[in-house]
Amino acid sequence: MTKQEFTTKLKELNLSVAEFSDIVKLHPASVRSFNDEKRPVPEWIDSWLKYYEKSIAFDELLAIMEKFKESRD
Repeated sequence: MTKQEFTTKLKELNLSVAEFSDIVKLHPASVRSFNDEKRPVPEWIDSWLKYYEKSIAFDELLAIMEKFKESRD
């Protein structure tokens, strides 16, 4: 994952660098210092972002299902 892909994905997920850093317990300066040559984006971040995106979708699905459950009761 390139730095540009990382930045784009954070925007798509509506995550700031500070929020991402807080969630994954990295210092924000470390995250900001990622670059494509000397300090590439760690490989684990790509899969972490994919699973984060899935968890958001799952939470949204659960919220929709809960609304239908409440209307049936």
